[in-house]
Amino acid sequence: MENASNNLANANTHGFKADLLTVMSRPVESETWLTPEQITRVEYRDELLDRMGGGVWLHQSHSILAEGPIDQTGNDFDFAVKGKGFFTMKDAFSGEVFFSRNGAFKVNNEGILQSTDGKYFVLDANGSEIDATQLMEENGNGPLVVDSQGRMSVNGIDTGTALGIKVFEGEDAYKLQKWGDNMFVAYDKEIVNNARNLLDLEGEEAVRSGVIQGALEGSGINPVEAAVNVIDVSRSYERHMNMMQLQNGTVQGLMQRVGRAI
Repeated sequence: MENASNNLANANTHGFKADLLTVMSRPVESETWLTPEQITRVEYRDELLDRMGGGVWLHQSHSILAEGPIDQTGNDFDFAVKGKGFFTMKDAFSGEVFFSRNGAFKVNNEGILQSTDGKYFVLDANGSEIDATQLMEENGNGPLVVDSQGRMSVNGIDTGTALGIKVFEGEDAYKLQKWGDNMFVAYDKEIVNNARNLLDLEGEEAVRSGVIQGALEGSGINPVEAAVNVIDVSRSYERHMNMMQLQNGTVQGLMQRVGRAI
């Protein structure tokens, strides 16, 4: 229920990716506490409980990384990523590196490009903070222009700086874990080493991936489907609670009858 509600709540969050929970079969009750030797012996098992099965439990959660719609904003510091790229971000307090699809940025009082909430700095392709104000001042104070591979120019002059957009290929993209604040973290540093900079892609790869200035990627959530899912989960939860209450009532009735004097 919490997962479904969280997806629905982020239907308007730029760059948000839906979470999908998967479950796996739980061993039957007798196998959860018996030793391997006892499991093979009939006298230790409860046939009724074994027939009922062990139910299910949460296996894992992963994000659906399908691209969201592109919303044009006209803001020079809004960016949308196509393909499997992620903006490289640095926590302004801890210095830890994260990855995000939300390209809503601003320039702070020191001229540094950061997330609109001020919690994260945007990193360039070399892993350094981007002093947007300095780049513009050094090149004629024109607007900052970013091309499809993240290269930054001012008045047609290449600044030598590019947005740090990491492209995670294949299964590596699904090894990124949700952190909060619409950020992903790579606990397995090997996938970061395997990722390539958008700046280095060529040919068809460069066409499939890219960055769009003046736009933001919309949420990957379909609000209608998410709302229906919340209703379905809520009804399922209610049915299970009713079944548990019925079972508890049955057990309570049996205990009262057994304890009654005959």
